[in-house]
Amino acid sequence: MAAIAYLICCVLAIIIPWYTVAESDLSGIILDGDIMVGGIFPVHTGDEISKKSCSSLNKERGIQRLEAMRFSIMEINNDDSILKGLKLGTMILDSCSDATHALDESLNFVMSTLTASQTDKCSADSASGGSSQNRPIVSVIGAAFSGVSLNIANLLRLFEIPQISYASTSAELSNKDKYGYFMRTVPPDKLQAQAFADIVRYFNWTYVSTVASAGEYGESGIESFKKQYKSSGQCIAAEVKIRSEPTAKDFEEAVINLYSTKAGVDNRAKVVILFVSVDDATGILSAATRLKYYDDFIWVASEGWGNAKKPVANNEQAAQGALTITLKSQVISEFDTYFNALSPTNNLDNIWFQQYWEKTHNCTLLPNTVTSGTPMNTAKIGHHICTGNEIDADYEQEAKIQFVYDAVYALAFSLDRLYRETCGENATSICSNLTFNTTMRTKLMKYIKENKRNDPHGNIIRFDENGDSLGFYNIMNYQKINANTYGYIKVGSWNDKELDIDLEHVQWPGGALSSGELPMSICSVECDVGWRKDMIDEHQCCWKCEKCKDHEYMLDEFTCHKCEEGEWPLQNMSGCRTLELQHVKWSSAYAIVPSAFSIIGLMATVFTGFVFINNAETPVVRAAGRELSYMLLAGCCLCYIGVLCF
Repeated sequence: MAAIAYLICCVLAIIIPWYTVAESDLSGIILDGDIMVGGIFPVHTGDEISKKSCSSLNKERGIQRLEAMRFSIMEINNDDSILKGLKLGTMILDSCSDATHALDESLNFVMSTLTASQTDKCSADSASGGSSQNRPIVSVIGAAFSGVSLNIANLLRLFEIPQISYASTSAELSNKDKYGYFMRTVPPDKLQAQAFADIVRYFNWTYVSTVASAGEYGESGIESFKKQYKSSGQCIAAEVKIRSEPTAKDFEEAVINLYSTKAGVDNRAKVVILFVSVDDATGILSAATRLKYYDDFIWVASEGWGNAKKPVANNEQAAQGALTITLKSQVISEFDTYFNALSPTNNLDNIWFQQYWEKTHNCTLLPNTVTSGTPMNTAKIGHHICTGNEIDADYEQEAKIQFVYDAVYALAFSLDRLYRETCGENATSICSNLTFNTTMRTKLMKYIKENKRNDPHGNIIRFDENGDSLGFYNIMNYQKINANTYGYIKVGSWNDKELDIDLEHVQWPGGALSSGELPMSICSVECDVGWRKDMIDEHQCCWKCEKCKDHEYMLDEFTCHKCEEGEWPLQNMSGCRTLELQHVKWSSAYAIVPSAFSIIGLMATVFTGFVFINNAETPVVRAAGRELSYMLLAGCCLCYIGVLCF
């Protein structure tokens, strides 16, 4: 690995003169500082209609998050207790929500480090000299999507640059052999999958379907869930994978597939586990709405859906009763104040903010509006002119702002420790020993992992041995609040493998509350006592019930077994009991009554026999057949005597 890094380093060193990181050429934000920190955010996404990449502005996940990084750095720079005398600077780039584009952009971080760092492999400038673009990037905050982070982490690992993500949750990133310099302030998907499994077991849902978005997030998340779910004997009914760039027809086929999970029995997998992106969640719910499957599914969705408004818009009936998971986070009120005070005239450093303003307020910013704050009297036909003083009434803090905030603070705390250790406890300016070469970046990585400090709002910032954060989730329930209003209501939490659900406040599809009977998602109901399970195909949760015969007991839930002679099945059918030999007593009515009839019958028979003997030679007796009559009378006597003997 060292040889590969050395080779790449030397090749890049040759091309650096033709590939310099200059503010005039770089499409990003560069703010000067004594220590430079990289950031990469999904400022843009691909346009679904034009199919062009990096064309549609991502307001919440892009602009809000990058401003959260800037806000955090501003707060740290104004705090003398952290990095006293030093100023953090930033280089913030746009990933365009695309792994390949993000990798190209991340080369700027590497170039900056190679140009400035003084290492044994390549010569460079010191960390304390030169302009901001000539100082090394000591760490990178980002990226958002797991697929993007996987690509960037491979590159940054080669140059031993620590990376802290605020949103990438793929379980693959926990592999420190591959991604040794990657950490994150969000928990990995394996914990989310475990929360799913605990929820499903809590409600005793033994037969569920799954839907996964194509890519690392959806596929690895569902695989983690399946491992934990199947380990306790539950079954998967249907497994649906949403391909990349799906059509409306693809979503409808997926929903129909989910609806058809009967496996030859009357019951159906009503519960559907969704490990999908917000766009795929929207597609699934829209298809269910078009097909009028309003009360047919209980959606249990990952934080990709979470408490987002987009999936449920115009799909309220289909979404009602859904249980979704969101990352437990705190609203940073100071950030709200900071962000709402931004305008095109006071936020010129953010090269994408004007575009954000125009999209948010549906207007056009003219050049002198930005420079002077006074709009011109003319505008393009069909465009409303921005004044620069508009207010966003629909503003809401994005769910992962705290994790961006914590990522920056985790880095700042570790830099402060390294700064004090290298330059002295009372240092007030950067020293020559603080070069941020390979050795120092490795030490910085170690200090980040060892961080024990909380952020200024008391939120825990901790990393385990894999660089993963602790798992804290809220469980939300999408409910009908009144006749015309739907919304997400918190009904539980999952904290470090402990599930807590307020069952009384959970609302199911159709508006039913949990105070009544809980909804089932099973393939077959349990068989009654005396009935065995006849399994259907390969499903261990699907069977037909067949009754055991009267003289059979249940060897196990699948097998009826015959009792031995002189035995009879127990009432609970768990085995056989030996039949007790019983005798009729002479004092019993069961003996007295038959005996009385037998004696009377015997006397009558004997009397008849004497009559026959005394009149044996008469024509009547001879005509009746004396010999045959004697035999019949003797047989009758034996029958009556037999009753008395047994």
